[in-house]
Amino acid sequence: MDNKLTFTDTYALLLASIMWALSFPFIKLGLEYYPPIMMGALRYFFGALPLILFFILRKDSLEDTKKLFKSHWKFIFAIGIFMVTIPNIAQNIGMQYTTASLSTLIQTVGPVFTVILAIILLKESAAAYKILGTILALTCTIILIFHQGVDFGGNNLVLIGNILQFITAISYGINAIFSKVAVEKVQPFLLVGWSMFVGAVILVPISLLTESQNWTQSLNIQALWVMGFLVIFPATIATSLWYWVLQRYEISKQVLFIYLLPFIAIIFSYILLGEVVSFIAIILGILTILGVAIAQKK
Repeated sequence: MDNKLTFTDTYALLLASIMWALSFPFIKLGLEYYPPIMMGALRYFFGALPLILFFILRKDSLEDTKKLFKSHWKFIFAIGIFMVTIPNIAQNIGMQYTTASLSTLIQTVGPVFTVILAIILLKESAAAYKILGTILALTCTIILIFHQGVDFGGNNLVLIGNILQFITAISYGINAIFSKVAVEKVQPFLLVGWSMFVGAVILVPISLLTESQNWTQSLNIQALWVMGFLVIFPATIATSLWYWVLQRYEISKQVLFIYLLPFIAIIFSYILLGEVVSFIAIILGILTILGVAIAQKK
C-alpha cells in the first residue's frame, strides 16, 4: 500500500466526509416522511442500483460478480449487514429520539471498536497507547450517552436514542475490520455495490413486518428531494469514494477524515435543523476524538 495520500485521494476523502456529515441532518429530515427502517432500505437499494446495473451490463463486471459471490460471498453479507442493515435500524430509529448532532458525536467512537477487534482477530499489538486511548474514548462516550441524566420516571427516550447510536458505532467498527480485509481481495466498487444491495434487501422484510407502510400516501416533493440526496451523495458517491481510496491505503490514513465528521455535522445540523449542542457535549466529543486518535496512533 502507498504511504502518502495524493491530492486527489485527500479531496475524495474530504468530499466523502462532508457528504456523510450532511447525512445526519438529512436523515432527521427524512424521518418526517419515511419509517426509519424503510428509509434505510430505500436509501441503499437505490444507491446500489446504478452500480448493480453497471455490473450486469458490462460482461467483464458480470464475470467478476460471479467470481465474487462464489469466492467471497461471506464478505458481501458481512459488510451488507454491518454497514447497512444494523446501522440503518439502530441509527434511524435512535435518531427519532435524539439529535443529529449528538448522534454523530456518539458514533465517532466507532474506530475504537475497530482497534479492539484488530487486536482480537487480526492479532495486532495491544500497546499501552491503544488501551489508554480506548479507555478515554469509551469513558467519554458513555458519559455523553448518559450526560442528560436518567429519568427514573420512565421517560428515557433520549437515552434510548443515544444507546442506539452507540450500537451503530459498534456495527461500523466491526464493518471496518471486514472492509479492511475484503478490499485486499475484492474490487471495491463490486464490494460496495453488492454489499449495499444485500444490506438493503435484508431491511425490506424487516420494515414490512414491523412498520406501517402508510408513508406512501403522504409523499411530496420535499420527501423525494431528501431521499434523492441520501441516495446519491452519502450512500452511493461517498461510500464509493471511501472504498476506492481504502483499497490503496491503510485504514489509519483515512481516520483523520472521520474526526471531521462530528464538527461538520454539527454545523449543518444547526443550519438545517436549528440544533444547538451543549458545551459539555462538545467537550466530551473532543475528548472522545482524542481517545480515538491515541488508540489509532502509529
